[in-house]
Amino acid sequence: MYAYQSWGLTVLPAGLQMALEEHALQLARKGQAVVRTFSTPQDAVVLGYAQAPDVVQGGWGSQAMHSVHHAGVASAPPLDLVRRPTGGSHVQIGPNTLAYSVAVPRDGSFRTYEDFRRYYGDALVRALGDLGIQAAADHAASTVNVAGRVVASHAVLWGTEAALLHGLLVLSPYDVDLLARRVLLQTRAIRGQPCSEAAAIRRIPALSLLLRRDSALLREAVSQAILRAFSRDGSLASAPLAPRDLRQADLLRRQKHGHPAWIRGRAPPFSPEGVEAIPGEELAGPLKAGLGYCFYSQVRDQDFRRMVE
Repeated sequence: MYAYQSWGLTVLPAGLQMALEEHALQLARKGQAVVRTFSTPQDAVVLGYAQAPDVVQGGWGSQAMHSVHHAGVASAPPLDLVRRPTGGSHVQIGPNTLAYSVAVPRDGSFRTYEDFRRYYGDALVRALGDLGIQAAADHAASTVNVAGRVVASHAVLWGTEAALLHGLLVLSPYDVDLLARRVLLQTRAIRGQPCSEAAAIRRIPALSLLLRRDSALLREAVSQAILRAFSRDGSLASAPLAPRDLRQADLLRRQKHGHPAWIRGRAPPFSPEGVEAIPGEELAGPLKAGLGYCFYSQVRDQDFRRMVE
């Protein structure tokens, strides 16, 4: 299928990681497929492409800085705020998560973005299976589930010349109380009963609970399984990030991904000349307020109810 380039597992600040996502998309436009996994040294809230920053608690979303602190909780650790180029709503990434990403040329290998999403969603299921974890993909919800509960979720940018899929896998449990102080977590009324995202997040089957490995070893093992599964039908060439790639990504960070205009207002938006679709979003439409946590945004009520039980 593709001759993938891989930078392996990188741990870098969130703004630089988002810039690397756009850089990978630029490389894919030139014909180079890129597959990678990444994490961040500290927690970060990642807004969806078309999401308003109102969901960030304590007034963070109105600040001009991309690194923010909860004014009301002196002991709370620092938190980065970034925006990704794909749709959906907010997630928190950090040392307890592993992000996976693939950018490929639009060379006809995938007819639609649904085909693209399905292929790599199934690949993630295979990666978990290789680790001894039985998982299932819910392609309608863009999730991968273990025992009926979301453990990973992903989103797509369908460009005119290249496509990007990236997502988030939970390695170890969230501190849900801290998360709820940082971002909006919604509650649904299902058959007259309140079902909260906080309860669902507490019940995420994090991989550390299933595999019982040291966190650093777990992250590397999961990363390698994902890279193998994603590149199964092609070839994989791994090398550390080259200085030229870091320079280009840092330029994108300074010009865009670390800039308040992009983080708070999604300015400038993508154009139809470069992006055919961001599923579920308008390229230049109004930002959406009051959204819930991205893991559950497309999960059906009947499934979500079971996730909180």
